[in-house]
Amino acid sequence: MDPVVPSFSFILVPFAFSSVPSTCTLDQSGKSNNITQSTAANQPTYSGINGVLFNGSNSFLQGSAYSSTLNTNSFTIISSATNFNTGSFGTIMSSRQGNVSTGIPLKGYTLYKLTTDTWYLQFGKNGSSTWGDFLTGAAATTGIRYILAFNQNQTTNVLSSSIKNTSTSAVSNNSIDSTVYVTNALYAARIGAGVTEQPSAQYFFNGYINDLFYFGKSLSSTEQTNISNLL
Repeated sequence: MDPVVPSFSFILVPFAFSSVPSTCTLDQSGKSNNITQSTAANQPTYSGINGVLFNGSNSFLQGSAYSSTLNTNSFTIISSATNFNTGSFGTIMSSRQGNVSTGIPLKGYTLYKLTTDTWYLQFGKNGSSTWGDFLTGAAATTGIRYILAFNQNQTTNVLSSSIKNTSTSAVSNNSIDSTVYVTNALYAARIGAGVTEQPSAQYFFNGYINDLFYFGKSLSSTEQTNISNLL
């Protein structure tokens, strides 16, 4: 098998994104992790070369069911996105698990833009009452397209990020110990919104998501760079 075949690939070309709410955005990886486009009121808008526009208030995409291929102990998420909002949360992708009453234990991951307008990945600590916080410190300036690469390596217990500002070509790299990471084992993933353990979505993304890849393994730095350079 090709070592860099993704478990999920949300490549935004017209044949992958339907304008009919009852249909699905097709997973281009061949793993059939198709994403439901919900009702018309909650449907993001395909905007051609700019990507898919999420309105920041109610539009998102929802996985049809839990998928173990989107919840692996090692993974790499690579995305291209443009944020339009300041001072609020905005979710690129979320696959997290918490008790719907207490929120404990916490499992899985969410790739956010924080209220501080920086990029962030939240990860679960099994049995813990707090999330693991990967504060990258990389800016999420409005109107600028960023290429985001987050890599979780179970062997080395390191969660790393490489975030490129396409306007300046500046790249911010960071890493954190992720020994405590544990996967979501219950809830379907969302794109453009978070809190996947709750029926009502929260933390909506306001802006374009151009491309989104989830790889069920830790990619090398070279592999990440090669893919990011194509976006």
